[in-house]
Amino acid sequence: MDSERKNGAGMVVDAVFALGVLATTYLYVSLFRGALIDDTYIYLNYARSLLETGTWGFYPGHPNNTATSPLMVVLLTAAGLLTSGDMVEAVVVLCTVVFTLLFVTLLLISRRLFGQSYFAWLAFILVASNPLIMSTIGMESLLYVLLLAVVLALFLQGSSIWLGIALGLLALTRPDGVLMLLVVLVGVTLDVTRNGSVRIELQPNSLRRAVTIGAAFALTVLPYAVFALVEFQSVLPRTLGIKTKQGSWGPWRYQNGFELFMGKFPVAAALAFAVIPFGLASFLHRRLDLVLRAILLIAAFGVIHFAGYAYLRVPPYHWYYVPVLTACILAGALGVASVFRARSAAWIRLPLLMLPVLFAGGTAYLLQQDGYRPTEAPIHTNWAEPGTYREIGQWLNQNLSNEDRVRLTGEVGTLGFYARRQLLDVFSCRTDCGAPWQYHLDMRDNRNEKGTPADVVRRWNISTRWVPAGEVLLRKLPVRPALPHGAAP
Repeated sequence: MDSERKNGAGMVVDAVFALGVLATTYLYVSLFRGALIDDTYIYLNYARSLLETGTWGFYPGHPNNTATSPLMVVLLTAAGLLTSGDMVEAVVVLCTVVFTLLFVTLLLISRRLFGQSYFAWLAFILVASNPLIMSTIGMESLLYVLLLAVVLALFLQGSSIWLGIALGLLALTRPDGVLMLLVVLVGVTLDVTRNGSVRIELQPNSLRRAVTIGAAFALTVLPYAVFALVEFQSVLPRTLGIKTKQGSWGPWRYQNGFELFMGKFPVAAALAFAVIPFGLASFLHRRLDLVLRAILLIAAFGVIHFAGYAYLRVPPYHWYYVPVLTACILAGALGVASVFRARSAAWIRLPLLMLPVLFAGGTAYLLQQDGYRPTEAPIHTNWAEPGTYREIGQWLNQNLSNEDRVRLTGEVGTLGFYARRQLLDVFSCRTDCGAPWQYHLDMRDNRNEKGTPADVVRRWNISTRWVPAGEVLLRKLPVRPALPHGAAP
């Protein structure tokens, strides 16, 4: 009876905490509504097109598959219904819900493994205060973090069908989520024995569970896979080819990109990548038990994910690091929480309680520099602030017609969202992207290029911490007749 009363009281406390997280994270995420990165607006274009016209594409009536995360598009569209089409508010609402579900999931893991909530608070605060993760607000990254936590919780619970479904949703969030499926399929055969050894055994029950997980995964991804094959002749998004063809930014690739960000955003990057050495705290846990299985699962995923992206030799887009940072946060928090549970001495527990405070304090200091209303993300690779792109896009909307075709060299997300005009590049257009164009919208770095072309209709100065001095030029192109279909240019 006492244990039931204690469990009931614990559930009430957890429910109160969850409601507090819901309210707090809404206010917290709202701080970033004016600092959404350009790739977030690619998702907002897709969600708005789906909401208003039922088109799966950047523009209404032009189907496309340059949105990396099908699940994120669907969820943003649903959130847009709740916000009456205000897509920026939809980002805030959806991210608030995702944060709250993440906290609840971490609480379930924490209660199961440690019988207390310390792990949940530590891991949650480290995720929510990470400048790089918060620089992906509105993209699929937070949803990816949530589903990684859900997969971990279901793995520890011994689930099969629901675990396969969660893995399918993870793959629909980002295709690289399939790496976690491979790790889990190995993990279900991992036996942590009582005599102090770890061995891999292919037992009948393990094989049956692996088949069940795989079948649930396949059935979860099947509807979108069929749709994408029929509509686009490919299950994978076009962004995979676009990004891998970019190769690198000079000397900078995924495996050394943290050095680039340390140079551009020293404080934010130091706070963000500090969780990598924090991940080594997982070695503090040395018992062969369920906690070790959790650490091995999430650590193996982090290592494989990093190796996979390094092998692809892709550019160091900052959101590519979120899965690895999340793995470090979860594995490190599991190790620290095991010490917190085992040691009751105040001189040990007090520093551990201060850990999340230190990380949160660092991010608060970072936000304070922007007056707690950042106009650009803490870490990003955009040429202009969202507010500047909004002004340019609104001018294009007012001064160009629906029939004007604009060749775009630069970033299309925010401009396309506010312009609602035919700004054509590899992300916004799948077919019928070539000449004739009436205009060319070009972004230039003023540190490298001098002079203004004579055919410029309008010019805007742009500046961010990534590109301190740049400009956007709208150029009128000479009228050329369209080429006959199939003719060589």
